[in-house]
Amino acid sequence: MVGMLPESNAQAADVLGDAWDYGGRPPARSRTGRWGAAAMILVAELNERLTTLGIAVNLVTYLTATMHVGNAEAANVVTNFMGTSFMLCLLGGFVADSFLGRYLTIAIFTAVQASGVTILTISTAAPGLRPAACAAGSAACERAAGAQMGVLYLALYLTALGTGGLKSSVSGFGSDQFDESDSGEKSQMMRFFNWFFFFISLGSLLAVTVLVYVQDNLGRPWGYGACAAAIAAGLVVFLAGTRRYRFKKLVGSPLTQIAAVVVAAWRKRHLELPSDPSMLYDIDVGKLAAAEEVSSKKSKLKQRLPHTKQFRLLFVQKYVPAITETSVQKLLMSFLDHAAINEEAGVDGEASKWELATLTDVEECPKGMKTMSTGLFLSTLSLGFFVSSALVAAVHKLTGDRHAWIADNLNRGHLDRFYWLLAALCFANLAVYLVAARWYKYKAGRPGAAVEMADAEPCLH
Repeated sequence: MVGMLPESNAQAADVLGDAWDYGGRPPARSRTGRWGAAAMILVAELNERLTTLGIAVNLVTYLTATMHVGNAEAANVVTNFMGTSFMLCLLGGFVADSFLGRYLTIAIFTAVQASGVTILTISTAAPGLRPAACAAGSAACERAAGAQMGVLYLALYLTALGTGGLKSSVSGFGSDQFDESDSGEKSQMMRFFNWFFFFISLGSLLAVTVLVYVQDNLGRPWGYGACAAAIAAGLVVFLAGTRRYRFKKLVGSPLTQIAAVVVAAWRKRHLELPSDPSMLYDIDVGKLAAAEEVSSKKSKLKQRLPHTKQFRLLFVQKYVPAITETSVQKLLMSFLDHAAINEEAGVDGEASKWELATLTDVEECPKGMKTMSTGLFLSTLSLGFFVSSALVAAVHKLTGDRHAWIADNLNRGHLDRFYWLLAALCFANLAVYLVAARWYKYKAGRPGAAVEMADAEPCLH
């Protein structure tokens, strides 16, 4: 029996305690995760980039040459499609964090994207889903009917929905395959992100070269059919790795916690704050200590944060570094503090989270916003696409049909003026950046920088 102890210890060391396998059991380190699982996730991301850009990069010519849409409208269709794809990353991240988990989110939304691309392929192949070709020598061409454009929009926005849900979870699920507590796997995880961006770039390169060549020389049905086959193959490869994946605990979306604090604060905005912050409702320290003794899983506990002036002002100084300790900061933090006002003595957590939040919940809002950084970054990309659509529409309307900058016949337009406008906007953007950069404070130089905002354990989900 003594001789079996080392073997038991070795088996315990081979099992991860903060994850489970496809069967709901603690995963064995030697048989799950790491590069074997991460490689299959990378294939899904490669095929997603190949598919999405394979559609978008050459879509304007399809809209103008086949669907007989004007240049300005065609450009806006593409930018709106790409903007929606990135904006839906916020929805995908919320669904993954709160309901489905990353694995199911990737699988379901990849299937949605595959269905959208399949419909797009059918619309390019079926004669009834596109207008008749222009008559020889005729300057006027029949524009696509409403039903034909409707099928095209259905295909594009199903594809956008799938892209948003897939893209928001792939990198996180890939990092879940490596154990950060193990130094070897942690270094592998850093290399995983290098390969992740390499595969994004590789997919983009193949889209703008190989797929564009196929679309122009073999036809749109072949080009978009290749996109459909690629995303379907990516889904098959991803599902094939199910037995090797490590699944992490579903921790919920920070959006829910932030929204609960803001709603509770708004409901009690007219109440007067107590002069002593310790009177605000918070976690019972005694119960928390008892829970820590009983529980063996620290990840289930809410960590009590330091209620200091520096910490409370760190939120605004982190995200609005140009503002110093002013009344604006105090106003923001005091507003959120209203969420922790205990209206009834003796309330011990029975109140709804939309009516009463702990002071710790209030101060964890900055942490929640930190975890949303990827989704917020992608949403800024979507805003860029939408602003592009608005700019094209405004220029087209202001320049009119007689002297249009973006004319249907480019030889009669003034694209040079439009590009000069874009150049001026780029210089203005650079000027704004330089001004903002002067205000930036590095983390080490900010007040309250010594306060640790993260939990002792990483919140992977």
